[in-house]
Amino acid sequence: CLREGENILVESECTAVHFRALTDEEIEAYIATGECDDKAGAYAIQGGAAAFCEGLEGCYYNVMGFPVSRVARALAKIVEKI
Repeated sequence: CLREGENILVESECTAVHFRALTDEEIEAYIATGECDDKAGAYAIQGGAAAFCEGLEGCYYNVMGFPVSRVARALAKIVEKI
């Protein structure tokens, strides 16, 4: 959500991440690394969980935590309305 005076812009970004089926051993080994402990989705796509990812639909940066392209486009829109 961006606001400049009375101009308000609300947008969202959706990204689907597809993991392959994991064995119990793979899950336990990943948990043991501690990488998942401070992650909103309990995995880091840019870390060890990259080995589990079979595909992605949408913005990679959204999965990492900040959809740079979406925010840049939104900022451009809100500036046009000023």
